[in-house]
Amino acid sequence: MDSFLEFITSEDFKYIAAIVIGGLISWYISKHFFFKRAPTKLSLAKRQKTTNYGDYRNLALENEEIVINHEIFGTWVTKSDGTVTDRNNRLMWIRAPWGTTWDGTHFVGEPIKMSWYDATHLFGKGSYIKGTGASLKPKQIENTANTKKYTKGTCTASFAGHSNWRLPSAFELNTLGFYTSEKVSEAYSRSSLEAPTLLREQLFPGLGKASENYFLWSADEAGSACAWAADGSWPLGDFRYKAKFFVLLVRSI
Repeated sequence: MDSFLEFITSEDFKYIAAIVIGGLISWYISKHFFFKRAPTKLSLAKRQKTTNYGDYRNLALENEEIVINHEIFGTWVTKSDGTVTDRNNRLMWIRAPWGTTWDGTHFVGEPIKMSWYDATHLFGKGSYIKGTGASLKPKQIENTANTKKYTKGTCTASFAGHSNWRLPSAFELNTLGFYTSEKVSEAYSRSSLEAPTLLREQLFPGLGKASENYFLWSADEAGSACAWAADGSWPLGDFRYKAKFFVLLVRSI
């Protein structure tokens, strides 16, 4: 005991204690007052329950629109507010994935990848849809059109004057594949791979920058820890919940 008391009252102990206490104080100050990472847009959306694509509006161009009448894929309307409307299916889409910023003319910046858990938690969850193998057949896709069982997400996304944007159902997302089971003309058959791609790039320029941007979540589950998503080819396939894909938001009109 005497040796211990002698040690803690020695100059050596005081020196060591000063170093340890100084280190702890420096660590506490740096952790709580300095070197704090800026929160990500994903973490802010979870925390604040609201998000947007930037608040810039180009009032001079906001009402301009271009109507595209396609003989196979129906009527689409692109607007200068950053949206595109599918008149046949009565859907309005944001023309770039979430995470980008609208500067009044274009979407800039990088979209944000996330798991299906995060996508549905923030922007809405659909229902369980049993597929055949790893993909959905045409009739199975048609059965997902009903969104009455849709559960609203925790985050409100605001854009172009609307705040009811959500994650698309499997049926809604699959409409962007411009898949048709109907027999079409020979001319279309010869260009069946090219025509949908060209139209998609025209309607969604924010997706055309990189092939991986076509990896998009739907709101619907596929079972076995998987959910339905697009990977650049259609119809949709099943992918693990933990995979990191983009989200393209839609609203009914």
